Amino acid sequence: MNDQFLRSLAAGAFDCLVVIGPLLAWSLIQQDRKKTVAAAMTATLFLSDVVLVYLPLSYGAQGMAWAWQGKIFETAFFLFIVFIMKLRSQAALLMPEQAKWIPIGILLGFLYSTGDFWRFFTGTFEPRRSDLNVISYELTMPGIAEELSFRGVMLGILDEAFGRPVKILGESFGVGALATIVLFYMGHGVIFDEHWHLAMNFEMIPDFLCFGFLMCWLRYKSGSILPCVLVHNINNGIGFILSAIRN
Repeated sequence: MNDQFLRSLAAGAFDCLVVIGPLLAWSLIQQDRKKTVAAAMTATLFLSDVVLVYLPLSYGAQGMAWAWQGKIFETAFFLFIVFIMKLRSQAALLMPEQAKWIPIGILLGFLYSTGDFWRFFTGTFEPRRSDLNVISYELTMPGIAEELSFRGVMLGILDEAFGRPVKILGESFGVGALATIVLFYMGHGVIFDEHWHLAMNFEMIPDFLCFGFLMCWLRYKSGSILPCVLVHNINNGIGFILSAIRN
């Protein structure tokens, strides 16, 4: 089996242990069945997510072929979970409560990319490998798959069980938001390297925590993950579009 697949699965298990482990232990101590089931389900979904995203590596897919296939598997799996468990409302797989959240999502996507624009126009932008295939992927799949899984299904399941007791910027937050924000970072920034040493990208922490918080707030405020998908994909795509222009 592909070594990167195994290392990714091990990193996912570590993420669950760090983030979901305390929630599960707390729920078991309280003998709260609803919270215990929600925490266990979230851990299972997150590990399933990791398996599906990296599964193409196990049969030889590489590069953009792996990226497309992994995100398609991830999206299909979470859509299946939503419909089989009737979670459309909890997962916010709905149209926004007000139409204004669509243009707001687009605007926030461009605003969150201000750093890329600044570096591009000041000559400090470092272009990445970019072509039409990469740009098409970044403008579609990451936001669809990751917002559906993190801010949709997992956040919805945890919020329903643990509640949202804390008010921030006019919206109620809870353990679910904190857990999914940290899992979102760790899923991107914590790995086992080729020598099986645990490595963390500390530079990513501020950006991912701020982005995760913004996505949770936007999801709560709009009642939908659609504006989050727009922000996510625009933010991802801008850097690769600018790279293609610079190259």
